[in-house]
Amino acid sequence: MNIQFRDTTKSDIPQLTEWIAQDACPQHNNVPADYWVPALDEDGSPKDKYVKYLTIYDEDGVIFYLRLENVMRAFIQFPPDSIRDKTRTSVGLKHAFYNVAAGAKKMGYKEIIFDSKADGLINIFTKFGFKPAEDNFLVRL
Repeated sequence: MNIQFRDTTKSDIPQLTEWIAQDACPQHNNVPADYWVPALDEDGSPKDKYVKYLTIYDEDGVIFYLRLENVMRAFIQFPPDSIRDKTRTSVGLKHAFYNVAAGAKKMGYKEIIFDSKADGLINIFTKFGFKPAEDNFLVRL
């Protein structure tokens, strides 16, 4: 088997449309086919240089399509509860989030992810639009 990669193009839309129409996975069957194909500028270059669209194929044809987006994982270390001011921390988190999110978006990041079991932190970040990320899997590179 000779596995190869190529950029996905508009010529893949008919096959993507067919595959999506037949996909039994509810998360997939309402996704438009062009989600898997880069939008192009007038000069033919991808509008979003931070998303990679790949077609994986072999001598028998296309095996699958990949869409790869940049994501940011956030880690936070707070001071001990005995010296932490909750109001100050909350205000600091709000300012940090808005500044980091704006910068991350400009740098091409599509998501910010954080792991927590701390109800207070989860409640604050929920106010910023964070939602539980169910059915996600990760690997550290």
